[in-house]
Amino acid sequence: MDNKNYENEARSRWGNTDAYREHEEKTKNYTKEKWFETNEGLMAIWVRVRGRILLHNPHSLTLFQRVGASVGYQTIRGIV
Repeated sequence: MDNKNYENEARSRWGNTDAYREHEEKTKNYTKEKWFETNEGLMAIWVRVRGRILLHNPHSLTLFQRVGASVGYQTIRGIV
């Protein structure tokens, strides 16, 4: 899904919520570099969460494989 399709879907689902309006206001001036930095930070959190879950439940790898397939391995390469 390209960004424009995602934006349209998010707007149609949550556009009338306070949280959506707050997000729009906070991110309206983000540059491509700022979005990249933000996404990298989220991926770092994902890596830590994945590691902790796998440490306690090695069988949960299947869950992470499904998540990786649903968002695209290019997005989270090196994590799954």
